[in-house]
Amino acid sequence: MIHAAHPAVHQTAPCFGALTALCLRSNGLGGGGARALAGSFGGLAVLEELDLADNEIDGESAAQLLRALPSSGARLRLLDLSSNALEELGLREQGLEFCSGAECVCAALRPLKRLEELQVGMSGLGDAGVALLAEMLGALPAFRVLGAKSNGLSDGGERAVRGSALGSTGTLDVSAFDGRLSWSADALPAAAAAAASTAAPAAGF
Repeated sequence: MIHAAHPAVHQTAPCFGALTALCLRSNGLGGGGARALAGSFGGLAVLEELDLADNEIDGESAAQLLRALPSSGARLRLLDLSSNALEELGLREQGLEFCSGAECVCAALRPLKRLEELQVGMSGLGDAGVALLAEMLGALPAFRVLGAKSNGLSDGGERAVRGSALGSTGTLDVSAFDGRLSWSADALPAAAAAAASTAAPAAGF
């Protein structure tokens, strides 16, 4: 894995081709830096893991980076976009129509058929943004884990996520929405049985 400091990112870009994992966490890229970096992403033909957390990147710029991956990120499995400004308004890829950051990111994620995990915690997505992501991600065949803690999710938003396409796949492990929710759809029956067993009084007492 490469952890590239912001000034060195472009200098190392020609060497990116063989990378399977790239960490650009906490480099202060911002939207402008992310868009400039997109031109170097075309050579990442075998990339499987990408960490862009904590870079003040808006949704449109994150989407531009993802679209720059060869064959729309055909091998990408793990993506961390947490601690960014994903919900800031951007422009759709075509035309001048404004869209939410979540819509921009969703459009860029849709071709990533091997994506298994997405982290978007602390990105200002709110109920609508998290629900939109969950619904779209539920259609990806390999997707299993959405981490969306501290996005201002309300009780209603939590229910919407549980009822989304992702929530009904039976392979969901959603990491602590605002510290309240942490569950795996696969583990729910076992957890319920364990809770019932704990609550039942022991024989002879």
